[in-house]
Amino acid sequence: SGITLNVNDTIRVDVPLQVGTVGQSVTVQANALQVQADTSEVSHTVTSDDISNLATNGRNNIVQLTVLVPGAASQLPDFDSPGAQFQSHAVFFNGMRQDANNWLIDGGEAYDRGGGGILLVAPSQEAIDEFKVETSNYAADLGNSSGGMTSMAIKSGTTRFHGSAWEFNRNDVLDAYSFLSKQSTNPLKPELRYNLFGFNLGGPVEFKSSKPKTFFFYNQEWRREINGGSIFNQVPTAANYSGN
Repeated sequence: SGITLNVNDTIRVDVPLQVGTVGQSVTVQANALQVQADTSEVSHTVTSDDISNLATNGRNNIVQLTVLVPGAASQLPDFDSPGAQFQSHAVFFNGMRQDANNWLIDGGEAYDRGGGGILLVAPSQEAIDEFKVETSNYAADLGNSSGGMTSMAIKSGTTRFHGSAWEFNRNDVLDAYSFLSKQSTNPLKPELRYNLFGFNLGGPVEFKSSKPKTFFFYNQEWRREINGGSIFNQVPTAANYSGN
């Protein structure tokens, strides 16, 4: 009110704004990415949380988790048999062959030099605490292979007793019918019974001491498997038998 606007006039009207009270504040905070400046290695660490929570088919082959590393490619099967001498280790880092990789367990070499890339021993996935894969610019003590250098660390005992038990299972009751099987009037599923169970136990050897210095860790697993298969072939029809 009180403002007169004539034809072609330009009038300035200042509107005062009062500062209100602050009712809410939002704080955005981001942690800076920590840059590894001590060494020039190119590496990736797979943590214990990754090992425990990421699903691998059958939990037989810890090598399946190395494909999480940038620059890794693999021809690993979906399901692998247990045992270091029978498992596939077809992982290729930065285009190198699988027999150019090296595998360390608690600092000791576990690579079968005459086996084309296989391991001497295959630890249980539940026994491994974490592992690190270095793909380039290794330290001098790790530069004896041109592929990936995988260093695994086994879990260890602590000042108190700790244990865990587990079972993983697969059963054809929980599986879907295959496409070809569903074309039959009486669809069948191949029998599958796979049970993997075991336990870990660790603690102090000097359990009566208030400051123990020697510890132990024990892991054991069992696997039971019944794995059937299906074969689909064409058979002669009644018309075929009559010559038509």
